[in-house]
Amino acid sequence: MVSRSIIFIISFSLLACCKKSDPTGTTITKPLGSTTPEVKVPVKSDNDIFVEKLMAAKKVEESLPLCKPSMGSATLGNWSSGHKLFALWAVENSTNLSWNDFNVATNETTIGLIRKNPEKESGKKICVTGKIVQINETKANLSQGLFITGDRVIYSFAGIKSSGDLTEDSVSKFCGYVTGTYDYSNSVGGVGHAISIVGMWSVPDNLKLSFCPDVLGRFFCWHVPCY
Repeated sequence: MVSRSIIFIISFSLLACCKKSDPTGTTITKPLGSTTPEVKVPVKSDNDIFVEKLMAAKKVEESLPLCKPSMGSATLGNWSSGHKLFALWAVENSTNLSWNDFNVATNETTIGLIRKNPEKESGKKICVTGKIVQINETKANLSQGLFITGDRVIYSFAGIKSSGDLTEDSVSKFCGYVTGTYDYSNSVGGVGHAISIVGMWSVPDNLKLSFCPDVLGRFFCWHVPCY
């Protein structure tokens, strides 16, 4: 008959084979015959990492360099992906943006240069005044459409924050960042060519807070327009 001491030794040896130590030094007992399921750590795609980085940006200077490489020309009826990304970022961060983020005293590029090389000229600021051809408020803090200037240049715009009382045929100033070109099917069966831009309309609601230092206080800033 096998002695009880031998049985105890064999049982203890088997139990020891099923033990492992974790990094903290504690011992975890794994029951005989059990299997530990493999823990799979989800791997983030490059796209996921890019979106997280873009959404973490709080200033134009941080988001624009991320979007600029994908700005430029696009297929018929579509904006460049950089235009869409920058507009999306601006809408999500509209509370942090003001007129000063889009306004510029002297345009940083020209229509001729934009049409010549939209990829290179994208990301530069311009201000133009035009008559609205089409405008739709597609979501909160975003209006989209077309406007045309006195020299017959058409712009496809994404307007951040307020569009005020602007409607079709209204004339107003728009300042923002060139994001490339936009080609669209027009009403006569041809193709229209526009400059795409993400920016802000020069309306009273958007001109508040433009020059007020934080030290002056929120109440004062909200009630002082900047023209």
